[in-house]
Amino acid sequence: MNLNLKRGEGEEKEEKKEEEEEEKKKKKKKKKKKKKKKKKKKKKKKKKKKKKKKKKKKKKKKKKKKKKEKKNMKEEKKNKEKKNKEEENRIIKRRRREKEEKKNTEEENKNNKKKNKREGGEEEEDRGGEEE
Repeated sequence: MNLNLKRGEGEEKEEKKEEEEEEKKKKKKKKKKKKKKKKKKKKKKKKKKKKKKKKKKKKKKKKKKKKKEKKNMKEEKKNKEKKNKEEENRIIKRRRREKEEKKNTEEENKNNKKKNKREGGEEEEDRGGEEE
């Protein structure tokens, strides 16, 4: 009877040991699963972060491009205004020159008329003197 008890105790101990091992395995599996899940979560987070960073970069690039376009537009506008002003100045100078030339030609014509009149008058006097 004593032997039976000991044998039973041994079996119990073995069963207990097996159960403990199974629990350990389960815990290990659970831990592994948890670790895997954590790793997956981390990976997902990293991916999300990367995506966010990419999006931010794209936005920044777009903003930079817009700024550059705005600057170019401003520059073009400035150049256009400068060109227009230069053209206006050219026109003004041309008109002044034409006006001055017209004035000079009119003055020359006037002087020529006077000269011709004077010369014409002298010729008439000469003729008149010859006729007498």
